[in-house]
Amino acid sequence: MRVDEEIRSRLQRSLRIVEAPSTRVEPVVRRAKSLRRRHRAAALIVVVGGIVALVGPLVLLWPLGDRDQVAHVGPAAESGRLVVSARVRIEPGITDVVTGFGSVWVTGNNGVTRVDPASDRVIAHIPVPGTGDYSHIAVGEGSVWLTAPELRSDGSRGNLVRVDPDTNEIAATIHIGGPIEYIAAGGGAVWVTLPDARASTVFRVDPGSDRVIGSVRVAEASGPVVFGEGSVWVTNPWIGVTEIDPTTGEVVDTLEVPNVQAVGDGSLWGATGDSVLRIDPDSGSVPATIPIPRAQNVGFDGSTLWVLVSPRSSDPDLFYPIEGTAAVVRIDPSTDRVFGEPVALDDLQPIAMVADDQGAWVADYDEGILSRIEVAG
Repeated sequence: MRVDEEIRSRLQRSLRIVEAPSTRVEPVVRRAKSLRRRHRAAALIVVVGGIVALVGPLVLLWPLGDRDQVAHVGPAAESGRLVVSARVRIEPGITDVVTGFGSVWVTGNNGVTRVDPASDRVIAHIPVPGTGDYSHIAVGEGSVWLTAPELRSDGSRGNLVRVDPDTNEIAATIHIGGPIEYIAAGGGAVWVTLPDARASTVFRVDPGSDRVIGSVRVAEASGPVVFGEGSVWVTNPWIGVTEIDPTTGEVVDTLEVPNVQAVGDGSLWGATGDSVLRIDPDSGSVPATIPIPRAQNVGFDGSTLWVLVSPRSSDPDLFYPIEGTAAVVRIDPSTDRVFGEPVALDDLQPIAMVADDQGAWVADYDEGILSRIEVAG
């Protein structure tokens, strides 16, 4: 597909250029920690690990402050433009976000936080031991589910935690074992991945009994998992995307595509860093490639595809994000083209995004901020 220069020019016009960030130690430490989480290339991990080892204790001194929980930014003047309408303060170290049961749910270092989209305020926090930097969250099968891969005080690690949305309490803790990470709910089960350097495992959990009822081996280093179009899709950075039949729990196909991050409009969707891919779930073909520089993540709201654009870095080797260069863009699935103008974000480490019929929510690991993006009325 011909590169659409209009898309690139819109992004360039909308994302302001600012000076390179300061060299204060604390932000470097926190950004290095997040970089280790997001980019697992061995050489980069060694570099970042050295930084953390030198100044890691300073992280404990980082002040959380007493700033207001929510800041309302206000609507854009022009109807139809994207706007950051609210920024809800959670806490640094948030790692994933989903919507469901009339709320927004965020997981991170210290458990689950529930946000009311009507008021843009935190209405509950459920402490969950063992979440840490690699916790992920899903909604479905009547509950909120999250992975707690880290070691707990009882000596266990690798727990799947079920939260009751009616009571905001932990309803069940299911021990799986090992550094479990990604999660999806659908097809009458909860699907949890255990990445491994030799062969990864996808566990099938029955929400009726809160027990593991099956598992299937997939390729090494497999992780992100999505449910949709009647199948479970597991991304592997080396071989592509593995399709699992939710009825049998068996691998039925492997698609030679980089990843699957969302499902909608009869297609699978993924982001490659400089483009968004539309993928046919039956053939694995790519009928559309939409060029978007630094495309990081995608989410589908039922009629529109939302794209999270990662910030630019001031350093070609280490990740020093430039404030104001992250963004959110929309794609019309009927034309496979970007429409409207992007909205710039001040986030330095936007790590996850979810979209629903009210807009999109972006979680920033660095500052622990949950940003709400809406279409101005």
